[in-house]
Amino acid sequence: MNTHAAENDSTDQLLEARRQITSMCHKLEASLQSLRSKAVESRRLKPQITLAERRLQALHVALRCLNDAIATELVGMRQPTEPSREKHVEGE
Repeated sequence: MNTHAAENDSTDQLLEARRQITSMCHKLEASLQSLRSKAVESRRLKPQITLAERRLQALHVALRCLNDAIATELVGMRQPTEPSREKHVEGE
């Protein structure tokens, strides 16, 4: 199996996961805003608001972890650079 291809698959999966979680965050934020506006009328929504806030916090943590993993993957995929062609003179 080609190691470079496996790294690309892994990176693609991480990028897709980040895209999906970002989408879920936006939708949850919109739901949370709606719940908060309705909470003025009903106290029964407080537990739902708390749950949505905690889920949103968890998704933000997941996004930070994904971003770290993506950065690590991308650094690992970087081609090694050639060593400097300058000659080292001993005694300097």
